[in-house]
Amino acid sequence: SYLRENGHIVSFFDEGTFPQSSNYRLINLIDRFKPQILAFSLYTTNLNHTYETITFLKNKYPSVIIVVGGAHATALPRMTLQECPAIDFIVYGEGEITMLELVNAIEKASNFDSIDGIYYRSKGDIFNTKPRRLVDNLDDLPFPAYDLSQNFHYRFDPIIKRKRVATIMTSRGCPYNCTFCSKSIFGNTYRKRSPQNVVAEIIYQINYLGSSELYFMDDLFTSDRVWLDSFYN
Repeated sequence: SYLRENGHIVSFFDEGTFPQSSNYRLINLIDRFKPQILAFSLYTTNLNHTYETITFLKNKYPSVIIVVGGAHATALPRMTLQECPAIDFIVYGEGEITMLELVNAIEKASNFDSIDGIYYRSKGDIFNTKPRRLVDNLDDLPFPAYDLSQNFHYRFDPIIKRKRVATIMTSRGCPYNCTFCSKSIFGNTYRKRSPQNVVAEIIYQINYLGSSELYFMDDLFTSDRVWLDSFYN
């Protein structure tokens, strides 16, 4: 949604909604959409399959630039590039502003060393730039592009009685240091969207998507009691 808000044309594909490997569906979309850039989120649980898909697509579409991001790529960026030579760029940390700057630079054939938050290859070596500063005001970001996911059929969680569930994040970051948790993307700085902004998204989810249940995915949804009272009101 951030790329679209800034003038770029975007499509979306979620392979996880299909029961079997579905490269042919992705290929059909690529052939119709003719993208200059393919971007992937890397998840550790299906890393090898994603590497295989990326390598296959790079061989089939050698001129297409491949960018990856997400928790795995952020936690292990250099290893990721070493393990999968087909990847051209990594966007690490919060991706909205970095991805926009990277897409603009690719479009204009500009240098990449001034873009914070990326790893990239040049003349056989791997380079990286300094981390991107975290987004201070989360209200500045548009709502996710939910319309792009409407053609995919997501399984219902049995806990939620087969209702249509809206997934929402009202905050980013966590100041605590639990040993089991990685905060590689959102960092240690706790930031909240305004209650008004969150409620506007809920109204959009209900009216546009027909959602009837809310799933707050925050690490710390109830930690700010003043914010919580304002949100409930």
